[in-house]
Order: sequence, then C-alpha cells, then structure tokens
Amino acid sequence: MAPAPLQLRPLWLGLTQMLWALPLGLLVCAPGVVMDWFHLLIIVVVQGKLPRFMWMVDLLPTVAVWAIFARAYHHLECYEKTGRAPLEGTLFYGRILLIFCAGTAPFLMWHFWVEHEAVFRVGALLFAVSSFLFIMHLNTLLRLIAEELPDPVLQGDTRLFARINTALMAVVLNILSAYLVCVALESRDPIFRRVMENISLQGQWLLVLLVLPAVSSTGIMIWKTRRTVLLLLFPEPPAPTPPPESAPPLAP
Repeated sequence: MAPAPLQLRPLWLGLTQMLWALPLGLLVCAPGVVMDWFHLLIIVVVQGKLPRFMWMVDLLPTVAVWAIFARAYHHLECYEKTGRAPLEGTLFYGRILLIFCAGTAPFLMWHFWVEHEAVFRVGALLFAVSSFLFIMHLNTLLRLIAEELPDPVLQGDTRLFARINTALMAVVLNILSAYLVCVALESRDPIFRRVMENISLQGQWLLVLLVLPAVSSTGIMIWKTRRTVLLLLFPEPPAPTPPPESAPPLAP
C-alpha cells in the first residue's frame, strides 16, 4: 500500500536536496575544481583587506554542501516520524557520519595547501574514510526507502546497485589501505620509490576516479527514487477511453 501524499512530501524534499548535495560535494572535494578558484577569488576581491581569521570563509563551499545534506536528513527524519521504523537506526548512524564528515572536511583543503603537515594528512585520510562509509550508508538508506514504495522495479534496482556500490567502496578502501601500508614500508628500491612518488603526485585525482562510479550510480538511484515519489504525489490521470464505435447500418 502506497503512503499518503502528505507523508511523501518530506521524503521528496529530502531526496531532492540530497540529489543536489551529492554532485556538489564531489566538486568541492575534487582538488583544484572549486576550492582553489574560490580562494583565488577572495584574494583578488579583498586584496589583503580582511583580517587573518577571516580567511576561514574559504570553507564556505564545504559548509554549504554539508548544510544541504543536513537539511535533507531533517526532511528524512520528518518522513521517518510518520511510522517508518526501519529507517530510525539508519538515520541515526547517518547523522553520526554526517557530523564526522563535516568536522574532517576542512582538513582536506588544508592538506592541499600544507602537504607535508602530518596532522592535515591524517585529517584528510579520516575524511576520505568517513566519506566512503557515508556513500555506503546512502545506498543502504535508499534500499530501505525503496522497500516502502510500491515499485518492484525500483526495489530490485536499488537492491542490486546497493550491493555493487558497497563492493566498489570496499575495494577502494582496500586500495587506500594497501597504499598506506606501502608508504609506511619506506622501501629503498628505486623503482618502487619512483612508482610511489608518481602515485602520490596523482593520488588525489586517482582517488576521485575510483570513487566516481559509486557516486554516480548512487546519484542515479536517488533520482529514480525521487521520480517514483513524485509520481506517487502527482499520479498521471488515466487515459481517456475512446467512445464506442457506432454499428454500421444494415443493408436493405
């Protein structure tokens, strides 16, 4: 049985905001795409007229992305309060991951500026791990939401892509762990050191490319779920039935 339209409205709002926040978050986290240009814009506009602590406005894009995610979770919580018990635990862990990601996101930007600082490097790694876990959580959340909607095709697709995306993110976590182990080994082999240096130079973009398939498929599933909810809110009117054809006159 489909939920009432008034109950589906906060779900539609939450999915819409999440659909905007996911690609924006990827753009903010990609090196040199948003943060560097925003920092350059501030330098050109203010020309050193701001106090030193005001340079924290560089964090505005990151804060905006996680604020959209937080607003989306607020709407999902309103939807969960209408009696969706399976979502309660998932939303609770999602809020914890959301707070942790928002707290460690500035370390990613600071690591780009001060690459040799160990504290910023560890903070950036914590942000990467928490972001991977957050993507896994989103797939679990979408699967639970799809199970409550009367669309078996959406349920099957969400269940399949949730497994695929979780496996992809687990592979990325294993690759990242293997890279950190290789860095800790500090081998003196020149070929090994040259390979590790090249990976370190392109590591940020390689990490984005590894995460991109899971993020894009998660965004597609958010869009499909949102479309299903929209059709439940505004069902299509039935097609008009053609008038019955009149019988041909009988021959004399």
